[in-house]
Amino acid sequence: MKIVHSYIPSNFNLDIPYTQIIWKEMIYSQVLSTLFTNKNYGKISLYTNETIAKQIQEIGIPYENIDVDVLSKTDVNTFSVVKMKVFKAMSERFLHIDIDTMLTKKIDFKSDLPVIYAHKDFPDLGPNTTPKGFNDYLISSMNAYGFPFNDFKDQHSENKIKNFFVGEVPNMNLLCVNDYELFAEATERSLDHYYKNKEKIDSYDKGYGACYVEQLMIHLNLMEISDDYYNSIKNNEAFLCDKWFFQILQERKSGTYLENDFTFPLTFKNHLDKNFTCDCCGGVDLRRNEHTIESLYDLKNFFNHDFGGIWHLSHHKWSPIIQCLVIGQIAHNFGVDWLYKINEHFIIKNQDLNLGLPNLSPGEKLYEKVTGFRFYNRGMI
Repeated sequence: MKIVHSYIPSNFNLDIPYTQIIWKEMIYSQVLSTLFTNKNYGKISLYTNETIAKQIQEIGIPYENIDVDVLSKTDVNTFSVVKMKVFKAMSERFLHIDIDTMLTKKIDFKSDLPVIYAHKDFPDLGPNTTPKGFNDYLISSMNAYGFPFNDFKDQHSENKIKNFFVGEVPNMNLLCVNDYELFAEATERSLDHYYKNKEKIDSYDKGYGACYVEQLMIHLNLMEISDDYYNSIKNNEAFLCDKWFFQILQERKSGTYLENDFTFPLTFKNHLDKNFTCDCCGGVDLRRNEHTIESLYDLKNFFNHDFGGIWHLSHHKWSPIIQCLVIGQIAHNFGVDWLYKINEHFIIKNQDLNLGLPNLSPGEKLYEKVTGFRFYNRGMI
């Protein structure tokens, strides 16, 4: 099975220096994802362009291979097109891992299903959804799928209209494809739809066009052309997990993570690992898979936490607290040399491109505060 990452920054532009790098918040998770994959699976390849490949090589992220041909002429206004072009190019069974997804344990994927996804994108949209949950989810799901689907309703077949259920749309942060020819065909149809409607899809806010054209349209194409796939969805077999792998049980104030990060105590759940049994009856007790970080200084006690086997950061990657956890995971599991490499690389890149960035990111500052570690000798900079 071929294991791959794919990434080009969504605003990449050779005329704008700050778009030509993978930001620290992404690089740290990408390094951790790569290191865990190499540890548990032996190898991983990267698909990107020449500019980003150079940055990866300068840091020394240990990919088995870096391909710059498949994505050499890729327009990234809708970021999922990067992934889709890689999906289409695959000629063998493959596992695609988003760079903000870490496989902390080796997962055995079933080979008798056409496709296996991480989980449903809106797993709580169902008959037991609470009114508040329904309201929150409805707004997001309509922006990501409902409104775009309706915008192109005249282009959709009756089969697609019949099979459009938001609660079945997969999240593709982790994707195991056994029938790669089938998946390539569905992806090609989705790409054709994208290029036909590129201007409109590119115009959707907050990446909603990327979700629509990748996660919804590939899924609906597969529902249309494969009975095996259709049955795997209806039988709820195509999903690795019932919910998000990593769920933070805290409402955060609006605004950026720098303005309003999470607070302590911070409780989260790992939904993948269900091997938690009740002491009294022996049944599954998911409450035992709930964990609380009591304070800032308690973070270091989670630098070796396995997050149930898979850790998907999603938009939480921009949280300084989560960034501190990622940095701590790298240092604890793979050594502090990686921290020096990444920080030094960004100091040099900052100078070369005149980006005006601080030498320490908010996550790095927190890591120093929690551990006493120093990323660089202050007298030398």
